[in-house]
Amino acid sequence: MRRRFKSIDFFHPDKQVMLETGRPPAPLQCAMAGGTVGPLEGTPMEPLPEGKLTLDQLDRIVGLLPTADERVVVGPAAGEDAAVLDLGDRYLVVASDPITFAATEPGTYVVAVNANDVAVCGARPRWFLWTCCLPGGSADWAMAQALADQVGRACRALGVVVIGGHTEVSPGLERPILTGTMLGETDG
Repeated sequence: MRRRFKSIDFFHPDKQVMLETGRPPAPLQCAMAGGTVGPLEGTPMEPLPEGKLTLDQLDRIVGLLPTADERVVVGPAAGEDAAVLDLGDRYLVVASDPITFAATEPGTYVVAVNANDVAVCGARPRWFLWTCCLPGGSADWAMAQALADQVGRACRALGVVVIGGHTEVSPGLERPILTGTMLGETDG
């Protein structure tokens, strides 16, 4: 099947990029074409407030992403906390959330939030990926161990195994930032 494309000029008179008809140019596409990245129509160029994006902003962001696949049963959308993939004989449910505000036990919380998002879709949480960014200049080995212990205890309590992730010490952070991705499965 051939797709129809049209040329769209964005903020740069001598650079153009080919996009699918009906899709606004993504900032990366603008930058790759040598254009200046500008705001989405109707979006002021001012700092966003802390917290979650509005449903309208989220819809606009998701609209810039490739999301169509025949095996995606539930994909990204406002109000959806997990994706569901059809594997034929079963469904894989995947959820990912950061923990940016928990003052105590953030390692426990990152597991619980992601496990909950998988469980509400009817799947049993099974596998967990954990990303841990520690604050540069204040993180020590005791902090890293405490967070790992929290994640480990929470996973063991749920019968979940850690299958990967990433750890680093990052400049510019005031506290640890933890992100989890939980995978679970359910019968098809």
